[in-house]
Amino acid sequence: MPCYDYKCGECGESFEIICGINDDRSGIKCTKCGSDKVERNFGSVYLPKKAKAKGGGDMGSSGMGGSKSCSTCSATSCATCG
Repeated sequence: MPCYDYKCGECGESFEIICGINDDRSGIKCTKCGSDKVERNFGSVYLPKKAKAKGGGDMGSSGMGGSKSCSTCSATSCATCG
């Protein structure tokens, strides 16, 4: 589930909540003082790396093929394919 960062406009407390992307977040209150004067902070996004591609190979830096050779060529990296 996504984490959402907030900051309280009353006491300055920064906190995060974890909830579904479609969950109602209109009633968020500060975890320290209970104020409803909170603003969402936009920061970086965490995207976990997939361990293996569908064919069982590592996705590698190109996002295609594997860290070994493709089944149709003898190259050791898909980066060498044009």
